[in-house]
Amino acid sequence: MNIKLKFITTYNPSSNGICDRVHSTLGNIIRIRRSEKLDVLLSEAADMLRSTFHSGVGMSPMKLVFSREKFTIIDNVLKGNKNLTKSIENSAKQAEKNKEEINKNRIDIKYNFGDLILIINENCSKLDERFRGPFEVLEVYENSLKV
Repeated sequence: MNIKLKFITTYNPSSNGICDRVHSTLGNIIRIRRSEKLDVLLSEAADMLRSTFHSGVGMSPMKLVFSREKFTIIDNVLKGNKNLTKSIENSAKQAEKNKEEINKNRIDIKYNFGDLILIINENCSKLDERFRGPFEVLEVYENSLKV
């Protein structure tokens, strides 16, 4: 298996947004239809997610993979996919739009070894300290720090 460890930025919900969005949708479906069998429920939920239009690629995942909305014959997979090139282009355009939208108000801060930083205290009450620290930066990675 080609699995690589990848660090994401802390306190940045868009870092893992796609996965979090799918988990949120699955959680809502399970919560609403709680009395049904879980295996049937997850199968139906997966089918719903595969059939839902995605603006990033300009079509549903079902259409992207099988060249039609509902899979009928395995030959469609073996013949190739005419929509793949179009979806890759749409995906690249959408990714660029998303990147521009996310980064338009971003302030790029450069941290160096030995810098002192404060960390947001996320679950604090009104009277708690808003930050913890200061902590010394021990290592600087591409998208994260070791303190």
